[in-house]
Amino acid sequence: MLKYSAVAAFSVQANFSGKLIEPPLCQINGEKPIMVEFGSVVISQINGDSYRKPVSWTLTCSNNPDKSMRVQISGTGSAFNSALLATSQRDLAIQILSGKNGENALALNNWLPFTFPALPVIQVVPVKKNAAVLTSGDFSAFAALVVEYQ
Repeated sequence: MLKYSAVAAFSVQANFSGKLIEPPLCQINGEKPIMVEFGSVVISQINGDSYRKPVSWTLTCSNNPDKSMRVQISGTGSAFNSALLATSQRDLAIQILSGKNGENALALNNWLPFTFPALPVIQVVPVKKNAAVLTSGDFSAFAALVVEYQ
């Protein structure tokens, strides 16, 4: 024996609308590399505070957006802490800091929101792996500063 059931169907019209806009044309640091020089760093004085340096950067946009944007430092994480930027010395990394006085740690590859034209303050500081024995010599690190319009 077959059973039949009645199914009622109802519908209502749905309308969707929006506004397409062009994102602003922006230029980071005049398209020039951002350089941070730590100079000579005494191994015994690497403590996550000494040798702190500002990351000086600019952002110019063609139509001066007053909208939300976000920035990140994108790069390869250190072997001992992926939130830190790896350097050419295995047990040495670069910590990224944000806030007016560098009071907030900003993990590598994480976004920091801001409203243009006020740029966030970014600082960097060398840190070493706990109990690591570093050797004298040059070190370097490479990353990209990425800005996104929201």
